Amino acid sequence: MSGAEAIRRCAGCLRPSSSSTCSHCGWDDAEHPETQTHLPRHYLLDGHYYLGRVLGQGGFGVTYFAWDLTLDRPVAIKEYLPSGQCSRLANRTTVQPSEGDRREMYAYGLQRFLEEARTLARFSSHPCIVPVSHFIEANGTAYAVMKYLDGVTLKQHLANQGGRIPYPLALEILNRIGDALREVHDQGLLHRDVSPDNIFLTSEGRVMLIDFGAARHALGEHSESLSVILKPGFAPEEQYRVKGKQGPWTDVYALGATLYRCITGVVPPPAIDRLMQDELEPPSQYCPDLPPSVERALAKALAVRASGRFQTVKEFQESVTAGRAMAASAAPSSASFDPPSQPPPLHPPPRPAMSDQGAPPRREIAQVPPSVRSKAKPSRKWLFVVLGLAVIAAVPAGLFVPKMMLESEARDAIRLYKRGQFAAALPHLQDAARRGNLEAAAYLSTMFVSGRAVSPDFIKAREWALKASTANEPKALNVLGVLYMNGMGVAPDYSLAHTYLRRAADLGDCKALFNLGIFYQSGRGAARDAAQASALFRRAAETCAKDAAQEDTGAMNQMGLMYQTGLRIMIRHGYGTRKPPPAETPMPC
Repeated sequence: MSGAEAIRRCAGCLRPSSSSTCSHCGWDDAEHPETQTHLPRHYLLDGHYYLGRVLGQGGFGVTYFAWDLTLDRPVAIKEYLPSGQCSRLANRTTVQPSEGDRREMYAYGLQRFLEEARTLARFSSHPCIVPVSHFIEANGTAYAVMKYLDGVTLKQHLANQGGRIPYPLALEILNRIGDALREVHDQGLLHRDVSPDNIFLTSEGRVMLIDFGAARHALGEHSESLSVILKPGFAPEEQYRVKGKQGPWTDVYALGATLYRCITGVVPPPAIDRLMQDELEPPSQYCPDLPPSVERALAKALAVRASGRFQTVKEFQESVTAGRAMAASAAPSSASFDPPSQPPPLHPPPRPAMSDQGAPPRREIAQVPPSVRSKAKPSRKWLFVVLGLAVIAAVPAGLFVPKMMLESEARDAIRLYKRGQFAAALPHLQDAARRGNLEAAAYLSTMFVSGRAVSPDFIKAREWALKASTANEPKALNVLGVLYMNGMGVAPDYSLAHTYLRRAADLGDCKALFNLGIFYQSGRGAARDAAQASALFRRAAETCAKDAAQEDTGAMNQMGLMYQTGLRIMIRHGYGTRKPPPAETPMPC
């Protein structure tokens, strides 16, 4: 550590800087609180890599901005840190696996992480894949060192373009990613996490496939035990199941979903929803000039069942060839997209309003429709009376906004959240929560803990959850339970986690019921009780099914998670009795 202190650098831009505020980029560590989950800034890894800020975090790991002291250049370093399978000790460096089955899952995943890093090192010549230059085993985990790229993710580019891009441009970008996937598949690997936030557009005009944290071999004896992190809308139905057969067709679905998102501006409904009731809208409704050949190919790529999809990326690419001929006249002649006029700054850019859970541009909430607007001009006397009453109504909330409008905004934002339109809901939830709406604060805490439309931030998740818990908001209580159960941003405390989850479960929160069942099943924080666990899982399934019938995509995803974890629950819900799942799925008990 002394070496790091002797050559202190700015965590934001990694230029040498001895002061607390960087004179080059303005970064100040005090303005960017760290979390217990990440390695500390200014840490020297393996004696060669000086760590700066966190670039991103996913379900399988954390990516850091770092400086290679040997080659004197910036790099990106990915740390294996699977969510729910391990925790960081108090020394801020050592990673400790969880107990029980999760320890075995962690060990197997760590082995796969290193093997896949070695595999990716062989892709150094592919123009659309960022190769691994070095890998390190340290701190009870492993690290992959990669080239640092200037540019933006496709997710950010979509946000900058108003939510979507012309289909010829989308086809060109996706065709390059398809070429990269074919190379990956030829090596016996699957990516399993293709989405706009894992496609990178460099300032030089290159298109790169990044973040292989979820990648694994198409076949492997432990494949059914490896935890799956899902992106609703981009993950096919087989990724929701413990023994769902995965192959190149799995990445084909995600590639098709990414293309759909690019040309329509919306994310497809989660695959688990589409199994029951497919409400995928034709992309031509959003893009009238989309060639029929492209629409047909996209429909096949997004087939719910794997047997109905293209079996290889090459088949998908060849199927859109006819549509690309029509697109050629509208597409740029040399580059697939317009790179930023200036390279992005090394310090963090403003967070985009749109994410992979993208939605149409922000709309105003709680506007008064024209049909009910008064056409008569009120007298000045009554105008002052109305304004006075509005001010009086607003004072308890601390702002000059009527409470009725605040509640209406929160309700509309929550409705967007339940439909999976997280990016559209985010600004309104933040606004309502800051003005004292505790239900909005509860939903906001779930977004920060899950990374929906925002970067995961367990500190902010806990702050909003604590505020909302004063009103016994069940979602907030569940978030607190999850944070303390997994040691996310706080020291693990099973007793406190159990208390929060019990309170939320008693209020009928389906996810809290599920998490509490995990406690009794595993014996963590409560005596092992299989009967109690089974009863909680059943209640969770019934509650989630009712919420799903009200178009709550989060509830439907939770149902998929239950099947993925192999808890064998018979679900009876508003759509009728669920048919027994296929033979490879654990049968209901």
